[in-house]
Amino acid sequence: MVKIRRYNPENFKDKWKQRERPDYKYIGFWSVHDDEDKYIAPQLLVDEEWEKEHKDKIIEYLKNGNICARYMGFSRCRFCGNINGSSDYTDGKWIWPTGLAHYVEEHNIRLPKEFVDYMKKNNFNIDSADEATIFGSYNFWNKWCEKEKEKWKGRLSLPRRG
Repeated sequence: MVKIRRYNPENFKDKWKQRERPDYKYIGFWSVHDDEDKYIAPQLLVDEEWEKEHKDKIIEYLKNGNICARYMGFSRCRFCGNINGSSDYTDGKWIWPTGLAHYVEEHNIRLPKEFVDYMKKNNFNIDSADEATIFGSYNFWNKWCEKEKEKWKGRLSLPRRG
């Protein structure tokens, strides 16, 4: 006789906690509705003058991270609808979605100074590593998004999806 167990997320909490790494910081996750979400809409971060002298190196860095998570399904660009991938990359400290390079390259999205400073400190090099599933902390990204959203409060409203 086969015993069927119902899915219960509580059964997996300890397994997820074992992989959680609060020293890894998530970045590059976007809001769906600017006022309802803890993240920020990428349209608020467009800056064509941002890091012009390092932009190519930043894009290359973003494209060459080590895969640390894969998902069933894919993300679409919030500007053009481009399919942006279904994985997350890491450099050993930061975790970002594979599509983040597209946002910087095609839509001139500005990234957090702390992240770019880390890239520069490492001469835009990422050490290769074996693929491993890692879960980081959203604390940095949540705080950064909140600060950026404050700059726009009351000045801009993004269209809602229906």
